[in-house]
Amino acid sequence: MVHRFALALVLLSSCSSTTPPPGRSLTLLYTNDEHSHLFAFGPESDDYPTATTAGGGSLKGGVARRKVLLDAERSKAKALGDVLTVSGGDNAMGTLAQVGFPSGSDFSIMKALGYDIGCLGNHEFDFGPQALAKSITGAMASGGAPQLLSTNIHFDANSPADDDLEALYGEGTSTKPLKRYQVITTPSGLKVGFFGIMGAEAAYYAPFKVPVRFSGNLNEETKYEAVLSKLYADVAPTVEALRNQEKVDLVVALSHSGLDLAHPENGEDYLIAQRVSGIDVIVSAHSHTVVEKPLLVQNAATGKKVIVVQAGSFGQYLGRLVLRVALDGTLTYDADSSQLVPVDDKTVPDPTLGKALESVVAGLETTKPQGGKSFLEDALSHTLGSTISDDPKLFGDLYFYKLGKTNFSVVGLKPFVETSLLDLAADAEFAAGKAALPQDQPPDLAVHAAGSIRANIDPGKTGALSFGDAFRAFPLGASPYDGTVGYPLVHAYLWLIELRGALEIGATIGISTANDLFLGYSGLRVTVDTSTERMPFSPADYMNPMRGRVTKIEWNSKRDNTETYDTVLFEIKDGKVKYIDDNPTKLLHVVTNLYIASFADSQGVTLKDKNSQSVKLQDTVLHRGDTSEIKDYQAFAGYLKQLCDGNSGLLPSRYDVASDGKLPKRFLCSGPACVQP
Repeated sequence: MVHRFALALVLLSSCSSTTPPPGRSLTLLYTNDEHSHLFAFGPESDDYPTATTAGGGSLKGGVARRKVLLDAERSKAKALGDVLTVSGGDNAMGTLAQVGFPSGSDFSIMKALGYDIGCLGNHEFDFGPQALAKSITGAMASGGAPQLLSTNIHFDANSPADDDLEALYGEGTSTKPLKRYQVITTPSGLKVGFFGIMGAEAAYYAPFKVPVRFSGNLNEETKYEAVLSKLYADVAPTVEALRNQEKVDLVVALSHSGLDLAHPENGEDYLIAQRVSGIDVIVSAHSHTVVEKPLLVQNAATGKKVIVVQAGSFGQYLGRLVLRVALDGTLTYDADSSQLVPVDDKTVPDPTLGKALESVVAGLETTKPQGGKSFLEDALSHTLGSTISDDPKLFGDLYFYKLGKTNFSVVGLKPFVETSLLDLAADAEFAAGKAALPQDQPPDLAVHAAGSIRANIDPGKTGALSFGDAFRAFPLGASPYDGTVGYPLVHAYLWLIELRGALEIGATIGISTANDLFLGYSGLRVTVDTSTERMPFSPADYMNPMRGRVTKIEWNSKRDNTETYDTVLFEIKDGKVKYIDDNPTKLLHVVTNLYIASFADSQGVTLKDKNSQSVKLQDTVLHRGDTSEIKDYQAFAGYLKQLCDGNSGLLPSRYDVASDGKLPKRFLCSGPACVQP
């Protein structure tokens, strides 16, 4: 639900109850952050076989249902005037279907659904700029892609690593598949100018985009305020060109930047609307925010009201914005008709597209490189530690491979708090590290981040825990080293004082403005005080334990995966600092994933080996005996099966917040900034 807040975000005047003034009508249909969600969820297994009758609404999303709604919405809109379909980016990365990203499958599907235009999101760079270029090229060769936009992208003239992507990029008048802006003239003659923005936070959360950068320099990406100033300067000339050179009737920004409805002034798209003059509409993305009714933000220079919309994520909603451009250029919108349309199983899916989705599953199960295994055969064999082969007579036997059952939901998509899924994920990483590392070098703890969690685990109709749904919870990334899907696990040693500093990041911005950086742990319990008595923390304060919110770090020295914390590693008490053995440089062996570790340098943490010598990030990756990387999604799925196998096939109740899994238990937060689970 949209939060209510006392700011001047008011609706534009509605023109639905009276005869509309002379002019032209444009309906914008929009989605954002689709993240390869081809099937409805959750779980995905409940969406197969393709339904032929309507359900009760428990299944959310699904492109075959979205197609039915898009066709119906376009038909209605054409009776009023013009209609365009747009996306705010992050089409890719979120389910097993993303494996086809290098071939362009995500962009091809968007084109098949009738999208006219979209922008790049940070997750389009998860496989790197070369893979993104390959994906766009693949889509153009097999049905096409929507016109893609990125206005504030910058290429590196001194590196060949982004040359393929740069070759696909052009100005507004070019025919390139990726452009700075695009002007679409509708059948009624309305000229609509589009441009695309990658926000400051989104750019930072795309570490594998390098050497590509967006507004600002790579070494200043954590300084959002400075980057935003450069972003405004980056996009303002494009808006001016659309207005004064292209003479458009309205300007629409597809902005992968985000909203914060509880604190609008923290949202980048709110700030862009305020600071960049000349924008009429912002189709927002990145924050996965459900904006039920359009918002208005007043531009500081012109006083003009900018319409801002966003449609949640994963294709759960289809947004409809009905605009009216009067003869004098005045823009209004129909407040009654402009809303989010739920995409759920109350809509019967398009049967033709449903069959096409089945071919995606079949490809993952049966398509084998020469002399090798299919993706799912390989992934499951590594996950379960035994050879898994596809049965060609059983569709979905690998995609929906059963790991166990659950009779409760394991929630991970709750912002700014410890969640049961975050605890479960950290435990899975710890268990995988413990199994892979030498016995004389066991991990001391594992650290996970909320930003890597992309779905809850739900029991659905049958309670089955399938491999597809386990992957959907942790789908992100690829290895920059061997190109395989999924972030590998890594291990490294940190000084205790550095660990405290890393935990401060989660205890400062992770509980307030950047939920992606909220940290979860296995083997640790952290006490945080957000009262005004504690001095604020910044990355420059790593070596000053008196600044920050972390007041106590406790450790389970037995490493036995229980909630027993028998050793105090760090504590501030009565104004005094105490480290275990009075040693702030005590080495602690940490397991995490590559995505989290990749931010270490930018946060002042030096990854080390057991002798306290610095190591390269590539050298921290955990491998099996066959040299394959251990992926975070594999660790999670394998741990689910291990837990269920040891508990009569059921997921243990320690991760059920309604019983033994009550929270918080590893992140003990007090003070006004804390959000309660």
